[in-house]
Amino acid sequence: MPADFSPLERPRVHFVGGLPRQRGGVARSPLDQLLELWGARKALKVTVMTPFVGDLDGAVDPVVERLLQLPRTRETEGYLVVPGQPSEGDSRNMVVGLPRRFLEAWASAWGVDTENVPTYVVPLCRSGEKVNRDLHAKGVLIGGEGVTMLLCGSSNFSPHGMGVSVANIEANLCYLDHADIKRNGLRLEDRLPVDWEGDLCERAIWPEAAEPIDDERPGADHPLPAAFLWAVYNQHTAILTVAVDPASQFPPEWSLRWPGERSEDAPPLADHHQMPRPPPDGRLVLHLPASLRGANIAGLRLAWQDDTGAMRSGTLPVHVENGEDLLPPEEFRALTARGILECLLSGREPAEWVEALERRREAGHGRAPVGELDALRAVDTTGYVLYRTRRLGAALAALGERLLRTVRTRDAVVYRLRQDPLGPRMLSEALVREWQEEASERDEADAVDPAVVLFGLAEINLVLAHVARRLAETHLRPLFREAVEEIDRMCTGIASDFPPAPNLKNYLDAVRGKCGRLLAGAAEGARHAG
Repeated sequence: MPADFSPLERPRVHFVGGLPRQRGGVARSPLDQLLELWGARKALKVTVMTPFVGDLDGAVDPVVERLLQLPRTRETEGYLVVPGQPSEGDSRNMVVGLPRRFLEAWASAWGVDTENVPTYVVPLCRSGEKVNRDLHAKGVLIGGEGVTMLLCGSSNFSPHGMGVSVANIEANLCYLDHADIKRNGLRLEDRLPVDWEGDLCERAIWPEAAEPIDDERPGADHPLPAAFLWAVYNQHTAILTVAVDPASQFPPEWSLRWPGERSEDAPPLADHHQMPRPPPDGRLVLHLPASLRGANIAGLRLAWQDDTGAMRSGTLPVHVENGEDLLPPEEFRALTARGILECLLSGREPAEWVEALERRREAGHGRAPVGELDALRAVDTTGYVLYRTRRLGAALAALGERLLRTVRTRDAVVYRLRQDPLGPRMLSEALVREWQEEASERDEADAVDPAVVLFGLAEINLVLAHVARRLAETHLRPLFREAVEEIDRMCTGIASDFPPAPNLKNYLDAVRGKCGRLLAGAAEGARHAG
């Protein structure tokens, strides 16, 4: 999506996150952001879809009250979309999965009787569906003045979910579009999992208390002590960093362990014996074994003694410090250069390619090799220079198209260039790695000719420079220059140890000059655009 929009541009989308208040800062409220994005327009229809509303005392719901700060008219109506199931006494009646106090608070805020609140009850399943599942989707749909806005994501219509006085960490998208224009045959309101005719329930039964559905039940973990803030892991260096609040106190007893690990199984990663109080810089830096480089660590188990002396436990989530340091899964990193080229030529994604390879191995188990059955395939031509060059050219053409199809955001382009298993960096590293492995198996006097790897690296750079030249998003072009320079350093390092033949050296110099001119042209275009 574009980084910015013109005032009348449709459709448009914004990321709407929720964040709790930290270190004296201000909480980020998804509901406040929704109201700000809606602006001064008059709302005519307001629909709330939620499977959970939280626990509150009193007849006033602060989330409903905050929502109704929307600019409205006298004719504005409010609708509810809620989970439910048929009543055991009469299947024509639906029992709502939310407490009655929410209905009363909603009706009171809108100034209507509880019987007059339009309520759509989404059942566990519909005719023809194979899955039974309670409504889990959340959303706020607003319509008026010819536009429709839909907030959808992880935020329940509860104080924590909507960030009213308190806030969870939430992630939502907020779409704005013309009310009557269909995108792929659907308007925004059509994208809610609601049958606008069949789900309208005139005899909804709202219980005094309702158990939250399984998807919305709070976890068994206890809230973590305030001293522990967050943790990040660097897959390249195998360093785990735990951030703590230097101004807080650690519990009298605590320990950090791997998830599921019991106290008698192994020594903790860190505990109160090693660290009785938070360090002044607010960082616990743990150097993990080198064997854990590349490991995916999602959380740690934190156990501690609370103020009553009871032992508690909870999960401390582990994130990545920088998205650019996140490595692909191990099976993707193990792809050979030939595998990457064949995957590019096939048009498949890495996961599909790896799965196809596994199926091929299973299907071929115990059978004679193809070459023994087919005389035409008895001679393997894949190693011939002509065939390798032709295959490389076709694969790099596919790589260029893959780069051009990338979503034009910095994060997406960085991933495609540096971390994508089929990207230029992974392909370059595979070419160099396999050449080095082959060279190490021979005597120095009989070293493998570097011509193939040098030619391949030069061709990859040429593709990158051409793609950069075609990009209209000038702010993304320096990323391609960085990738070209990195691959060129690989090429220079090999050429310094194993000088190429004169004709190949001339070609490498010509490619380097061509890349420079293309990237210079891209930079010149960026200056004119600025």
